[in-house]
Amino acid sequence: MNLRGTFRLFCLCLALIFICGFRSLAQLQTDTLIHWVNSFPVEFYKKSLGTSTRLFNGREYKAYHSAKDENPYLFLDWTKADLEYEGQWYNSVPIMVDISNNGVIINYMGGFLQLVKEKLSQFVIKGRKFIFLQPAGLSPGFYELLYEGQLKIYSHRQKKYKEKLTGMEIVREFEDQERFYVMIENQMHVIKNRKDFLALFPAQMLVLKTEARKKGLRFKKNLRTDLIALSIFCDQLNVAR
Repeated sequence: MNLRGTFRLFCLCLALIFICGFRSLAQLQTDTLIHWVNSFPVEFYKKSLGTSTRLFNGREYKAYHSAKDENPYLFLDWTKADLEYEGQWYNSVPIMVDISNNGVIINYMGGFLQLVKEKLSQFVIKGRKFIFLQPAGLSPGFYELLYEGQLKIYSHRQKKYKEKLTGMEIVREFEDQERFYVMIENQMHVIKNRKDFLALFPAQMLVLKTEARKKGLRFKKNLRTDLIALSIFCDQLNVAR
């Protein structure tokens, strides 16, 4: 066999390896989706919630097929949650949460149904509470309630889909973004650092700075926990305006 023939054979082998690998990946994704559906079949919902439940309305959801390990979900497995939908509570409903599009997903008729987010007032999953908000100047969606006192602390997390070219390969990934907010008198204020938080309370700025230095609250590596800690101190001072 000459050099050209050897090269052609090598290319053919590479193509076959790619095709087989792609089919294996596709089969893996299909098996995963089937597992999701079979974990909590529609009969489970009907028996638990009743056939007349208002939950069975929304739009069809197309599950994301991972190329590697990237995913748009809050949790990788179906997780039971308590939902308030159209003013009615439903307990222990298995859901998936797609935080790339603020989607809450249930299994329906062997497929996936994305609930109408405007009708889903709130849900509690693994002890975490998410509330649908439409703040002025911000994106409507599900905000996680981190602390509730005179102040309310929220976070909004989103996974943004991206593609990048690495050599000859297109790499798909989700960039995880999280922003934090303080709600005062129904108005949301974005908090990116300690300065943003202190600016909300000019009359108490000195005492808050002292407390922050004393407790080492720098609002950098531990923005979430530092924000909650200083908010608790604010409530103790009764500084919420």
